Amino acid sequence: MPGREPKELEEQTLTFVREDPPYGPERTSVGLSVGHTSIEGILKKRDVTTVKACLEWVRKLSGEIITQDERTRDKEKATNNHVEANYPSQLIGQDTFYIRCLKRIGRIDHQVAGDCFSSVGAANIYDNKTTKVPTNVVENHLAKKIVPGKRENPSRLWSRVSLLA
Repeated sequence: MPGREPKELEEQTLTFVREDPPYGPERTSVGLSVGHTSIEGILKKRDVTTVKACLEWVRKLSGEIITQDERTRDKEKATNNHVEANYPSQLIGQDTFYIRCLKRIGRIDHQVAGDCFSSVGAANIYDNKTTKVPTNVVENHLAKKIVPGKRENPSRLWSRVSLLA
């Protein structure tokens, strides 16, 4: 019958999903040598289309019960992650944002660095994305704002940033 998968394929698919719940239809189809649309249909029938639903389904099959208290505790634990800086330049956050691509210039990136203790930040726009760009932002822009009198050794500041990247 068109639109229905054979019973053996359903059993193989569900066994594969039980062993590796986070895998999606594409990766599961590679393991079974079947099209991902067939796998997707089987998973939709069981309402296990998301990773969360797959994990819940596997827990139910194995008899593992998670209470509401455990779920609430896990949510609170995930939201209460906190990092604290005790002095300037101890913790620096850094990121690169793609702006756009311009004719004759190429890709334009926005490099941002911020000191987490003093809430001081620096930003610059670059047309190349080399390894010298983040160093330049920290050493020439952020280091001057954080420690204006101590500019003789900016590499100490950069070594901390490279650990975070």
